[in-house]
Amino acid sequence: MRDLVDNIKMKPMIAPMYLEKNLVTVPLCTKGYDSLTLSLNVGQNLKWLSDDNCVQFLLEHGKSKDELTPVLDEHLLGGDPVKGGVFLTLNNPKQGGSIYCFGYIGDHPYVRLKVIKQGEHEYGMPMSCAAILGHGQNMPPESYLERLDEIEAYL
Repeated sequence: MRDLVDNIKMKPMIAPMYLEKNLVTVPLCTKGYDSLTLSLNVGQNLKWLSDDNCVQFLLEHGKSKDELTPVLDEHLLGGDPVKGGVFLTLNNPKQGGSIYCFGYIGDHPYVRLKVIKQGEHEYGMPMSCAAILGHGQNMPPESYLERLDEIEAYL
């Protein structure tokens, strides 16, 4: 078995919450890493989901955190075909209680997630999203840096 934990960095995009209104995350800087995967966790009991009452997820990217535009289809792995940057639409109660993973392969260092509730409904949605940064560029594993004093003392 190979080590993965020392070769990735996890960052919260959306802390566990009960989504009740539209949400825009703070731009995430991916500098120093060559890959990004988003792990979107959606709670259960979403009986209110329908074509008229849905939740859409949009990913934006940019060369600066102040100028972000919707991600194109060729920059995403997984998900629905991108339409205006929307890579996932939840519109069926069976979509609840799931984990959705998407890979970003664009070349912009900043990404941001937008969650848009469509329709009129009073219910929220339990959810969270983690960003998994991988393939660090010439960087020692983080746990190595944390234990550097201990390692040097041993040598």
